[in-house]
Amino acid sequence: MKEKLDSRKLVMGNMSMHSKVVKEKVKKQEEQLSNDIRSLLVAGTSLSAARKRMQDESRSLAGERGYGQLRTLQRVFRTRQQYMVSQVHMLYPVRVAIGQAPEQELEFFNYSSNSGLQV
Repeated sequence: MKEKLDSRKLVMGNMSMHSKVVKEKVKKQEEQLSNDIRSLLVAGTSLSAARKRMQDESRSLAGERGYGQLRTLQRVFRTRQQYMVSQVHMLYPVRVAIGQAPEQELEFFNYSSNSGLQV
């Protein structure tokens, strides 16, 4: 009977030790899961903020000051630039010279001044 009681005490001691080990493992897993949940909450919050910014940017691109408006303004500026260039051209006409390069003209000038020819 005493042996039976001792064996039961031993089994109860082993079970107690095993339950303590399991309790520690569960506690560590809970802490790990708690950290993971906090990390997911932070990531979810930043993802939500990024999604909101992306939606705002998408709306601004599609809105009245969006990409279409930008293309229209570029076309208007290009047309105005061409108009201004044509007006400057009308005020100050530029003659296109086809012929000798400036270096060749200088050589011709030096040659004619040395020979006494009047150009």
